[in-house]
Amino acid sequence: RKKVNVKEAIDEPVLKVMHDEDYEVYVNGTLLFKQSGWNRKYKYIKLEKEKGALFKKGMNTIAVSCRNENGRQFIDVGIGKVGTFKADKTIVLNTVPQKMAYDKTTLSAMAGQNLEILLNNTDEMPHNLVLIEEGSLEDFGKLVDKFLESPNAAVMEYVPKSRYVLAATEMLDPGEKGVIRLKVPDKAGIYPFICTFPGHWRMMQGVLKVSPRGSYVSEDPAAYKIAAMGGGGSHEFLKYFGVVDGGVLSEGGDVTFNYTESSLQLEKWLVSSDLLVISNNKPFEESTRKAIFKRVNEGMPMLIYHPSTWYNWKDWPEYNQELVGGGSRSHEKLQTFEVRVVKPGHPIMHGVPRQFKIFDELYRWEKDENGPEIEVLAIGKGIESGAEFPVVWTVKHEKATIICNTLGHDDKAHGLEAYQRILRNSLEWIRRNTKSELTQ
Repeated sequence: RKKVNVKEAIDEPVLKVMHDEDYEVYVNGTLLFKQSGWNRKYKYIKLEKEKGALFKKGMNTIAVSCRNENGRQFIDVGIGKVGTFKADKTIVLNTVPQKMAYDKTTLSAMAGQNLEILLNNTDEMPHNLVLIEEGSLEDFGKLVDKFLESPNAAVMEYVPKSRYVLAATEMLDPGEKGVIRLKVPDKAGIYPFICTFPGHWRMMQGVLKVSPRGSYVSEDPAAYKIAAMGGGGSHEFLKYFGVVDGGVLSEGGDVTFNYTESSLQLEKWLVSSDLLVISNNKPFEESTRKAIFKRVNEGMPMLIYHPSTWYNWKDWPEYNQELVGGGSRSHEKLQTFEVRVVKPGHPIMHGVPRQFKIFDELYRWEKDENGPEIEVLAIGKGIESGAEFPVVWTVKHEKATIICNTLGHDDKAHGLEAYQRILRNSLEWIRRNTKSELTQ
């Protein structure tokens, strides 16, 4: 019998139980659930919604009765409710028959993501998946070895209670499937995963590589690589230009999207990246400025977004003149305005509504008459002012494909399907153009 403080309604109660043998669970003197027999693995039992009415906000009395006819006697009960878990990323992992191994030894995720890992046991012996803290492999492995001496090891499925454990599946018999769901740690790093069945952990292991927020790393080492930089003032750069736009451009794991707000880090990435995406209004280091022009003149394509289409850097006029084709010095107030596609046949505008409304800042962008030619694809029109300005255009650079887009102040823009369609189409067009130029 135990007193439990319930802080919110339990609409769809779930019972977590492992028992030997018959048991009954009562809430505030009323039978919640009973079951006969025994089970030495935890089971989750979804109860009828009506059972939720037995719980009240505040203190509740939980009573458990367990009766045993033969052998050992035990019970462990937990009560919860059906939760919602929307995975940002799902990874499917298989065991390798007769090899005591997983079919993938390196997985990747972004810090803070909701991650789901599905494990299929296709081997002929039991296996599980235990994800542990960074740097804890040897210490946790010793705990596993010592735990095998405990009479409760099998009952607890060979997973010792430890602060190192982030998530674990059940011990899966041949042909069974299991899953772990968790919020990935906020700290980037390398997190080991192992099988804790006796004698397995030293051989059956791998790592989950957690990238910083805003960076999406493909499991394919040969994946197309994007180097992106944000940072500065007046915008939530990481949240929108990193996490949201990176999620769109990473194309479900087919593309690696690396985001930073460090000029020098960007400079390092430029050497091995295929595309440069910038959305910052903070200054670049002088060496980074030179590296950007060097790579663009070598043919590296660019996406220049929202804050970076501004006249940000008076001491770097060649940036606006040669790469942006102009710039903005002011914008209309944050409000709804209309976007009209003027080149509906262009691949970047494929599937984009001919006209749509967006809540954003309408930049008063001006063409630099001494800059390269541009091709305007979409125009923004102030609903109150009636003034029109380019919002999406391409710059006819001699060496590189460059797309500029003034849209994207906050979630109302970045979450808009038309905005995301333009972003996806821009990447597709750049990849196609770059391939065609390389094969000429």
